[in-house]
Amino acid sequence: MFPGQIYLHDGAETYRTSQEMAELLRGARVFLALDEPYGNGERPLSLVFTEALSAGCPVAARDLPGLSYKNYIEGNGICTAEYELLREFVGKCLTDWNFASECSRKSRALAESLFSPAALLPRYEQAFERARQIWHRRRAEPSFYWFRPTAMSSFGTNSFE
Repeated sequence: MFPGQIYLHDGAETYRTSQEMAELLRGARVFLALDEPYGNGERPLSLVFTEALSAGCPVAARDLPGLSYKNYIEGNGICTAEYELLREFVGKCLTDWNFASECSRKSRALAESLFSPAALLPRYEQAFERARQIWHRRRAEPSFYWFRPTAMSSFGTNSFE
């Protein structure tokens, strides 16, 4: 949207542009998402997780209610509530370059298939078409907004209580 104008917190030190975050993530051997439970699903996926996929990071995430990380892990990482399994996956990524490289390739492919402009364009076109249809429908329907009974109930009575 606004390249270089939106700043994201890196979780440790400072705010960074999206380009700086991409560089930071490209240099990582593995991305570990230790999110806390959040509501009832209001935040199904965090932005930094999708950025990590796009940067080609193997991903390890906690399996929590309200988050859908497991839907985005297909051979490129692990999603579990077990800390021991998370630790083992991260350890393998740090010690086995070939394993981490294969997970990285799968993360990039998954991100490309789900979040690339080519993948998102049909969804955006559907949303814009729905908005266009609603706009045309509302323009075609007569509107008597100014003549609502609740707004006009005391019209002419000199009493707007």
